[in-house]
Amino acid sequence: MIGNCGRLPGGITLLPDAVIDDGVLDVAAVDTRGGLAGWAQLFGEVVMQGFGVRSELPAKIGRIDHAKARRVRVRVEGGEQAQVDGDVIGQAVELEARVDPGALVVRSG
Repeated sequence: MIGNCGRLPGGITLLPDAVIDDGVLDVAAVDTRGGLAGWAQLFGEVVMQGFGVRSELPAKIGRIDHAKARRVRVRVEGGEQAQVDGDVIGQAVELEARVDPGALVVRSG
């Protein structure tokens, strides 16, 4: 997952360090190779992130690794279904995202 906003609908915090206007993308790499047990552990980790608690144990079977970057390129052999703002855009082999700091001016009155 690549974003600059950490909260998803329903109050789920997936990118806890994301700041919407810091000019940096936040990346979450999700690993659930442990099957159902991995998904369960991952769910627990996501819930705890919402409370500001993180587990850095290396032997987890479901995990989220976080990184920050101005430009991100993800490549998946064989492709994978991709979404942009929750809308499915179809099968993608490669996806690139970048942030242009200060590119959007928002005014309210």
